[in-house]
Amino acid sequence: MLYTLAGIVALKKDNFFVLEVGGFGIKVFAPLNVLRDLQMGKTTKIFTSFKVKEDAFEIYGFLNEEEMNFFELLNSVNGVGPKTALN
Repeated sequence: MLYTLAGIVALKKDNFFVLEVGGFGIKVFAPLNVLRDLQMGKTTKIFTSFKVKEDAFEIYGFLNEEEMNFFELLNSVNGVGPKTALN
């Protein structure tokens, strides 16, 4: 799966950003601290967690490996989905 992505921050919204990588705009859900620290138009590298749902593929992005691992740990708890773990 995807472990890291590097690209240019093209768009920031309330709960996600778009990372331009090789001509593709990739939607990445992220916690508020990540969204706050990202700079539009700047190249950045993120650690990712790739989730496959019944009706969607979702990517969650983090600035360091520790945040990503903590997200994965929270997400492994029964009843805690990725959106809850993100907050």
